[in-house]
Amino acid sequence: LPAQFDLVNEYSGLADVDAITMDMASKSHDGSLAVLVAATTILIATTSNNIVKGSLAWRFGEKKFGRSVAKGF
Repeated sequence: LPAQFDLVNEYSGLADVDAITMDMASKSHDGSLAVLVAATTILIATTSNNIVKGSLAWRFGEKKFGRSVAKGF
């Protein structure tokens, strides 16, 4: 996986994973991108998105809510 994909995926996943998922699925479907690269890209974006949302729940939610979200990870 090219290094520039890693950086883009991490930043893309911070806010939303729908766009990067659709883009990677489309590119892998038409053959312009290997399926492994597309899947890895989606995994990185989803992971960074979950970390951000979990951090927001922990920081700004009630403690009980933050703990239950942390248990989900």
